[in-house]
Amino acid sequence: MRIVVDTNMLISFAIRPNKDFERLFDHIAEHGVTLISESTVAELFTMLRREKFRKYLSRNSAIDYVE
Repeated sequence: MRIVVDTNMLISFAIRPNKDFERLFDHIAEHGVTLISESTVAELFTMLRREKFRKYLSRNSAIDYVE
């Protein structure tokens, strides 16, 4: 099974981590292949650097999350 992960899903998990997302990512890791393009990672980095996300996570946390 191949799963394509988009930017919105990754941002949602970054700003509101919860057990449902964790279980989803664990399930994907155990049963399939996660596909994330370089473009998605670049977009994620750009989005999480925006000031509006500071109330959810610090800039350093955002960088750590993307890495």
